[in-house]
Formats: sequence, C-alpha cells, structure tokens
Amino acid sequence: MPMVLPLSDDTIESFDSPFSKVGFVLGGFSKLFADLGAMIGMGKMHISLTQKIPEIPQEYIEDVRFKRVFLYIEPVKGPRETSFLDRLFFGRDNVDFKFINRLAVKFSTAKVSANSDWSPIVESNTVKSKESLLIDKIFEEEKTHAGIIDIRSAKELVLLTFDKKKKERYLKSDKHGPIYIINTSSPAKTRKYLRDHPKLEGIIERTHILNKSILVEIKNNHILEEYFKAILGEEGKHLESLGVEYIESCKPHTCFDFNVSELNLLPILLKGNAIKIDAFIEAGKVPESFQLKGFIEADIRMNLTF
Repeated sequence: MPMVLPLSDDTIESFDSPFSKVGFVLGGFSKLFADLGAMIGMGKMHISLTQKIPEIPQEYIEDVRFKRVFLYIEPVKGPRETSFLDRLFFGRDNVDFKFINRLAVKFSTAKVSANSDWSPIVESNTVKSKESLLIDKIFEEEKTHAGIIDIRSAKELVLLTFDKKKKERYLKSDKHGPIYIINTSSPAKTRKYLRDHPKLEGIIERTHILNKSILVEIKNNHILEEYFKAILGEEGKHLESLGVEYIESCKPHTCFDFNVSELNLLPILLKGNAIKIDAFIEAGKVPESFQLKGFIEADIRMNLTF
C-alpha cells in the first residue's frame, strides 16, 4: 500500500491507527528534507533529526520500504513578454541543482525518554575537515550497496547518496515515465480538469499537488508524452483561465528522482523508540529564488488477516 507525503515542516503529527503510525517515520524524513532545503548553500552541513515514534504493532504492519524520494527546484519567475502558448513550455534560466555537489542520507533508530514529547529535535552544524571523512565512508561501495546488508542485524541504513560527478548512478533514469510540473493558482481545479479530460485518459500515470504546483507523471512511453504536450497546447486558453502560469518538463539538473534503498526498514524501526536521520550535504552558492519542493513515497505491507 503506497503512502506519499509532500516535503513540509509540519507533516509530523499525532497518529492513532496502526497504518498511520508509520507516518511518524515518513513525516520525519519529510521535515528533514524541508529543513535541508532551508540550509542548502551554507557549505558542508550535517543536519540531524531525532523523532520519537509510537510503538509499531507488528501484528498489523509487516514491511516498510522507501520507494521514492523526489526533489524539484522551481524556475525563476521573471517577466516574460510573450503569449501564453509561447511561455507554456519555457526554460529555467539559471535555477537548477548544479550547486549541489554531494548528498547522503542515513537512517537509524535511537532511544529517548518515554516522557519526552513528540516534537522532532533538529540539529545542524558545519562539517569540519576531519568530519568530511564520515561523508567519504558513506560513499564506500560496501556502504551504499544495500544488497549486502543483513537488515535483521543492521542498526543503520544509508537511504540515498548523490555525487554530481557521477549523478547518473544515483538518479533513476527510465524506471518512471517523464514528469511535468504545472504551476497554477488553482491546483485542485487544474488537476481535476486533467483527470477528467477525455483525451488524456490512459496517458497520465499519476499526479501530486505540491503547494501551487501539480506534478504530472506520464506513462513511460515517448509517443504518449508527445500526445500530452500536443493536447495541452490545444487547451492553452482554458489552462490560462485556470491560472496556469507555466508548464515544464523535469530534467536531470532540475528534478532529482533518487535511487533509494528499498530494504525493509521494520527490523531497524523495532530497535528503538525514535528514528534518527542524518543528512550530509556539500553545496555551493544557492540561487536567490531557490525553492525546494518534492515528495517522499513509501510502500507499507499490512497483515489484514482477521
């Protein structure tokens, strides 16, 4: 059963049902990436988040795996003296992810006082020269190749890594179909319009609303992608009436769709009453209009035997 959370700093809240207890784990990751976006550009940084989690009922939840971590950077919003159709699909100017050199995210559990509250503890500090060796270790082959890890005895797991010098290795290429970002003042109405459009039936795989943007994933077929662009071109006037400002396709330097470890996290989660997420990032100067958006997707297997 898939579970998707947008990046936000307020997605951690109290959960009651067995299924949504796992939301504390996803919410922790969501908040970490939201904080990461706020601190990118401050040099070499180490950001740590510790989040108390409820007891996970093993009789209901059998398996928890991350499937996807998707990050997107918005383009510059400058004045464009062109018609709507001309600017429907425009370039990104100089706003992209090229300023990120390396990124690594590690997951583990911790034990906190039973009396502590549910508020996450976020700490950040500049990585010193000696501490840079820790990032290097995370990138070692035996650390990043999840297939050799015995998850039953593991106490931590490297969730994802990224190195700009070899980015193709760390990003998904053809596993999913092409993605388009639609910026609109009416995201709910625009998504409904796309879902109900008869010509788009069978073309769109899924959609996500990210604030005032809609992420539209097309089925993994080049011809269907061309149909999608042609149909949106025909519907330009109506899209403009819905408040659509721009539509753009994701590129490797503007959208990060990370390869993530898909090992079962449950054995690690059961080793403590809190999760600990450590992110290490090396980045250069951030564009002034930088805004980080995205989502986290996990797959949760439930035992629904009655």
